Amino acid sequence: MTREQDTTADMVIEALVQCGAAVARLDTGDFPQRWAVTGRIDSAGVWQGGLSGPDVEVDLQRLTAVYYRRPNRYQVGAGLSPGDRRFVEAEAHHGVGGLLSCLPCRWVSHPARIADASAKPGQLRLAAACGLRVPQTLISSCPEQIRRFVTEIDGPVVYKPMSPGALRAPEGPRVVYATLLDPTRIEEWLDEAAVRVTANQFQRYITDKDADLRVTAVGEHLFPVAIRARTPAARVDWRRDYDSLDYELVEVPGDVAAGLRAYLKAAELAFAAFDLVRTTAGEHYFLEANANGEWGWLTDALELPIATAIADLLLSEGTS
Repeated sequence: MTREQDTTADMVIEALVQCGAAVARLDTGDFPQRWAVTGRIDSAGVWQGGLSGPDVEVDLQRLTAVYYRRPNRYQVGAGLSPGDRRFVEAEAHHGVGGLLSCLPCRWVSHPARIADASAKPGQLRLAAACGLRVPQTLISSCPEQIRRFVTEIDGPVVYKPMSPGALRAPEGPRVVYATLLDPTRIEEWLDEAAVRVTANQFQRYITDKDADLRVTAVGEHLFPVAIRARTPAARVDWRRDYDSLDYELVEVPGDVAAGLRAYLKAAELAFAAFDLVRTTAGEHYFLEANANGEWGWLTDALELPIATAIADLLLSEGTS
């Protein structure tokens, strides 16, 4: 399940086809313009029916696995009033989405689990519970508490957004990156009125960083990659400057690998893209886990068999 332009999903589809699997590509944004849905439950509690259209044909009873990537929102209610449109969008979500999500098939990963795993506070709590190191972190809308946290850290602090979206600016969407803050100039960057508007996340900046790590987890398989940035801005947030990044396939210590696998199991995820920091002393700090993170560019850089691993997982028996 993904949008039309998704080269990452294309790689998985290619791997599935090479294995002889029958694959249907579905975008919820095409409903109801390009396909229709019908489902009927029998006395045994089995849903029968399917999705049908010129470009898609899915029999619910033959569906064995779903790779949930980046589908668009339902495009329903054209020409309706805003209130009516919200109603029919909700009906599509609960009808189509609810029908698919209750089927006894394997998901990589189930959209409900992806949604559950998206909150950053819960990620840090779960990571610590799984034995992973987490940096000192404050979430607050109180200027006094932010000042106290920065004083106690006694070192650089980084502001990090907690949601995946971008700011809507007049010139277009603007991504909010992690921002390094100087603790000695707190009165210059701490806008009391601004921080009171919402919750804000601050973390101790790990100054002795050797490399960022992106660990792509597919079931039991881990693909750890060290990311080293050649520019100051990218060293704080490597997404700022992809052209300055160098990649290296590495290994993570056994206890870190065990913690990541435990996290995946506890969150009931089949896939996650973990962001860690490795220090010069070899310590590993968990930063976040993206339950539907990107990995395609890493396979291009290092020829990693991530697509094959996802295809193998989709074709394996069972539902989890």
